[in-house]
Order: sequence, then C-alpha cells, then structure tokens
Amino acid sequence: MLVTIDEIDKTATFRAVERAFEEYRLYRFAEIVEKEPAIVQSYEPRLHGSTNVTSDPTANTAMKNAHTSEMIKKCKRIEAVVSQLHPMEKMLIEHRYMKEYVKDYQVYSFVFEPPIGEKMYRKIRWNAVRRVATALGILKFRPKKDGKNAD
Repeated sequence: MLVTIDEIDKTATFRAVERAFEEYRLYRFAEIVEKEPAIVQSYEPRLHGSTNVTSDPTANTAMKNAHTSEMIKKCKRIEAVVSQLHPMEKMLIEHRYMKEYVKDYQVYSFVFEPPIGEKMYRKIRWNAVRRVATALGILKFRPKKDGKNAD
C-alpha cells in the first residue's frame, strides 16, 4: 500500500511553527556571548570523587561557542523568513509569536488598526504560519486516505 501526500496537517504544522518560535524566543532573550577559554587553570578540589578526570577548557568553550553560533543562525533565519511576509502577516507573527505573553484575542483586538474579527484573524494567521513553515522546511503533511478503506 502506497502512502501519498493529500493535504497539509494544520495541527501538526501549527505545533511545529509554535515550537520553532518558542525556541526563537528562548534564544533571542538568552544572553548570547561567545566565551573565551581560560588560560590559567583554576584549582578544583576533588573531594572523594574520581581524580582521573582532566579538564579541557578549550574544548568546553568550543562546544559552547558552536551552540551559540547555531542559536544565532536559527534566530537570523526566522527573522529573515518573517521579514519576507505580507505586512499584515508580518505584524501578526511579530506580535503573536515573537513576543512573550501575547494571546490571539489581544492581537486581533488591539494590534490591528482597525481591529479585525476572529475569523479574518485565523485566516491571516494560517496563511502566515503556512508560509513560515514552508520556508523553514517544517510543513507537515497528512497521508492520503485510500478510498477502499474509507468508512
């Protein structure tokens, strides 16, 4: 039995995009400072522990800096994708997903001038989420149901 792509799975796509923006908010507001390796070793007392462990501050610093540069790349990629959206979609995404503690009703009631209805808001939000998911490569699809097995 072949599985073919039928349509976009809205729920899974929304979850994936919300997860990406949650990471974005965490990375964006975290302190992103590249570390420098310590030149002078610090004394670390080994109290009843294994004494055969050697420290490598250069390797530890390199791993932290690699993670930091990956965080910066993800943030810049998301910002670049959002900057290419339609102005209404861009405003919605920036206020709803790129800021903390903002709910849907706050966006469509207070951010849009003039305020828009919930139905129109959901339509604009879905178009924006679909475009962001496509650009980031996280668009989720539902397998096509076979006509023989349908009830």
